[in-house]
Order: sequence, then structure tokens, then C-alpha cells
Amino acid sequence: MDYGVEDIRESFKFLKCALELLNASNLSFFKKEAMLNVLRNESKLRLNFQANMCDTEVFEADGVKSFNRPISCFDKFSKPKSNVEDIDTWFEYECLSVSDMVVAIIHYYMVYGFKVIPCKHCGRVFATQSLKTVYCNRISPYKNDFSQKKSRPEPCKDTVKREIQFLRKKKDRLLDRIRNSSDVMRGYTEDVYDKLRQECSQYMDLVIKAPTPENFEKFNYYLECVAQKKEWKR
Repeated sequence: MDYGVEDIRESFKFLKCALELLNASNLSFFKKEAMLNVLRNESKLRLNFQANMCDTEVFEADGVKSFNRPISCFDKFSKPKSNVEDIDTWFEYECLSVSDMVVAIIHYYMVYGFKVIPCKHCGRVFATQSLKTVYCNRISPYKNDFSQKKSRPEPCKDTVKREIQFLRKKKDRLLDRIRNSSDVMRGYTEDVYDKLRQECSQYMDLVIKAPTPENFEKFNYYLECVAQKKEWKR
């Protein structure tokens, strides 16, 4: 396989432009197909790309059973014809270079309607067929150093759910403690309580809209500082 530096450089240039086309919601499938083929022809990639669509059903020839009978072959970006869409199929790619591998990935994503987007939590990109899926399946890089209970590694979606619940409970306990303090109940520092409640609400909105590890740490650090400073006491 060819791993030339120039081949790799041009492959990633093509990949960046191709992903932008795949993610474009205002383009039809056929428009994307045409633009990807134009992009491929205009690129400097040295391609020997070929995709073989195979039938997964068993077929027999000369007494030999096989599961990978080629039923269609592609050497450009295109979608299986209607006469094979109702057949259970899979793709086999022949790749002789990095460029071929990149084009094979884009072809697969195009045929099956994948988009490549950043995870709402960790920021790493992943492929999905639905934009309703906003979290990847990777293990979250976030570790809650503010919790006495050591958190176990979990996927991004589960980490976000757990951490938002943790922060909401931590925030509620702190505000209840402040509200029930003698100085606040007597009205001496009620304005401090109102300010802290508003700031907590803003932080809560932040971690819900952008549940990143950095924002989780910011909110945790803020709550710790409030608890230590005790500004609500006279």
C-alpha cells in the first residue's frame, strides 16, 4: 500500500472537503453524488478505488458455497440501483493507497447516509445517520475530581446524564443551606442569596446547553468556592 507523504496530504484535503459535502443538509443525495465526483476528479489523488457490493445470501457455483457474490461494482461515487436495494448487501473495498482508503470511507458514508459531526460532550468527531444523536460512544475523558465518590469511566452520553444530575443536586443542597442560614432568613444577606441563585441558574443552563468537561469543571469549581467563602454570612 502506498503511504507517500504527498498522497496522505492530498487525502486529508479531500477528506475535509468531502465531509463538508456529506454534512450539507441543503443538498440532495444526487447533488452530493455529483459534487463528490467532481471533487474527486479535480483532486490530485492517485486513485485505484473500487467498491464491490456483495450479496450476503448463500449462493452455489460448481458445488462451492459462497457468501460474497459481487452483484455490483463502483469506481466512482454512486448509490446501488433500485433493483438491488431490497437485497441484504455489504461492501467490499479494494484499497491500494491511503487515498483509496479515504475515498472508500466517504463512499460508504454517502451510500448509507452518514454525517460526521463533533460530539456535544467531548468534541471528538463521529459518524451518525441521525443528527438527533449528539453524543459519540467513546468513553468520556471527564473525571469528576470534586466528588468524593470516584466516577467510573462511562460513554459520553451516560457521563453527561450522571454529571448534570450530580451538579443539580450539589447546587440544590448548597442553595438550601444558604437559604436556611440565619443571616439570610433575617434578611441581612438575602441579596447575596439572590445573586448566588441567579449565578447557579446561569451555570446550570450552561452545562445543559454545552455539557463539556470544561464547563462541568467550571461549575464544580464555582460551587466549591461559594461553599468555602460563605459570603452569605455577616
